[in-house]
Amino acid sequence: SSVLKHCARGVAARALPAVPRIVATTRSSPHLHSASTPVTVGMSFTTDSRCGYSRRTREPPLRGLRTGSARCGSVDEEPLPASTRAVATALISDNLVPSADGTALAQSLSDKYGVLEPGDLAHVTPEEIIDAARDVNLSLSTVAARKMVQLTQPVPGPVVVSAMADPATAAAALSPAALTRAERTNGRIMVSSILGGAYLGFGGSMMIMVAGGTPLLAEVAPGLHSLAGAAVFPIGLALITFSGTEMITGNFCTSFMPLLTHPDRKENVKDLTKSWSISTAGNLVGSVAMATAASSLLFTTDPCITFAAALALKKVTLPTSVLFFKAVGANWLVNLALTTVASARTVGGKAVAIWLPITTFAALGLEHAVANMFLIPLGMLCGADVSVSQFLFGNLVPVLAGNGVGAIAFTCLAPFYMHLTKGKP
Repeated sequence: SSVLKHCARGVAARALPAVPRIVATTRSSPHLHSASTPVTVGMSFTTDSRCGYSRRTREPPLRGLRTGSARCGSVDEEPLPASTRAVATALISDNLVPSADGTALAQSLSDKYGVLEPGDLAHVTPEEIIDAARDVNLSLSTVAARKMVQLTQPVPGPVVVSAMADPATAAAALSPAALTRAERTNGRIMVSSILGGAYLGFGGSMMIMVAGGTPLLAEVAPGLHSLAGAAVFPIGLALITFSGTEMITGNFCTSFMPLLTHPDRKENVKDLTKSWSISTAGNLVGSVAMATAASSLLFTTDPCITFAAALALKKVTLPTSVLFFKAVGANWLVNLALTTVASARTVGGKAVAIWLPITTFAALGLEHAVANMFLIPLGMLCGADVSVSQFLFGNLVPVLAGNGVGAIAFTCLAPFYMHLTKGKP
């Protein structure tokens, strides 16, 4: 009976012209049992305290679909669809709207623009979201509306990049790099080569310091003695690589590659001879200068000067054939290090790529021309009975020849055939 009285008061209120009517928008909803049953959308009421609403207040937040008479405030509730609740939860959990307004805004977006699940927010504009919010008397900024549009857009994950390029990619990069380096002036190639010779001298100085300073280890464990000195020698190539300077032993490979990849290019032979001749001269100047400084500043007493002199004498007394084939192996490993460095994408990866092959060739006692440009003059300055002609023709020339063969055959021709001649015999 109390319900009937309450509704009767609502009917009587409608008959009074002085009492404003409730302004409500109703529509049919597919979620109701009957399609003809009106449903109220979150809205503003103008008056009629007898129905429980005060002027310009919003309807209490919808917690379900409301059916029945809006005028008398008698409503029944049906649960919101799970998808609409998910939209409301997404809006509230990201603090885009107050918790009391999330359900009302989610229902309005569903009714007006078909936002049935959080993913649909990506398909409405900020202006449409603001319009839906206005229908439920919710003031929404453009910034907040834009955040709602971006709410369910996928967040880009971290880009996974391999720490190493594959060998084919590394081989393909050699020729463009060589063409770029060939465009430099003679002066720039010379300065780069002088610095390259000096930087390798730092690695050679470290090797003399460690190996020459541990004569007892050489007597007790000669293998470990060789490994100890070889382990610090890669410092020189690391400095060259990270500074962008160069050695003739690396240019043997990079300057030859355009002959294979661009055989019709007229400047190939000219660029090759320019690179090889200038880098050889520059490396020699830088290495001898570094050897002069090291003999005066670093190695002035035994046992280091004795070790340096003995090493220089040993290098110029080896048979030419031995020097040549040791040089082939040395530059095979050196250029393997350089090409691996080019494929590594991290500083740590480049350091490891340098250390492994260079330590190997130094520990095995192989012959490297630029290293000998420092070690033999240093031994001569430390008292080794070695002449300039012995240095040049008894070591440097056959070692340069062997280094060239090792680089071209094993790190230029072989990779080109394996990786850059697809579909060809």
